[in-house]
Amino acid sequence: MKKLSYFLFAFSLLILVVAVAFLYFGQLDEMLIPVSVNVSDKAGFDLNASALSFGSIPRPAQASRNVVFENSYNLPVFLSISSEGEIENLLHHDRFVRVEAGEEKRIGFIVVSEQDTESGYYSGIVRFRVFPLIR
Repeated sequence: MKKLSYFLFAFSLLILVVAVAFLYFGQLDEMLIPVSVNVSDKAGFDLNASALSFGSIPRPAQASRNVVFENSYNLPVFLSISSEGEIENLLHHDRFVRVEAGEEKRIGFIVVSEQDTESGYYSGIVRFRVFPLIR
């Protein structure tokens, strides 16, 4: 009975190590892009190319920006896209995007302020995780 317990423990440990290794080594890349918007009484543009900045928007309104992802890998990938920070509830985007090898994909982001959105500066990050597409 002891041998069976040791075997089950060792087998469970092996499965755990393989799962963690797959999750850790399966990710090809991760990119973080700062994102921000100022909700105010006036509209204004911010054409910053190194951040996803929506400038100033009034209430209610929306603004959109695109990020271009170029797949330089020799295989298709999928992107897992998430947002974090104060802007998270105002920002809308696809959560998963498939990109073929060598393809450039335009990914749209829309920030929406409702009538009851409080004035202020909202910021955060958009996290892109790149994984190989398993067929």
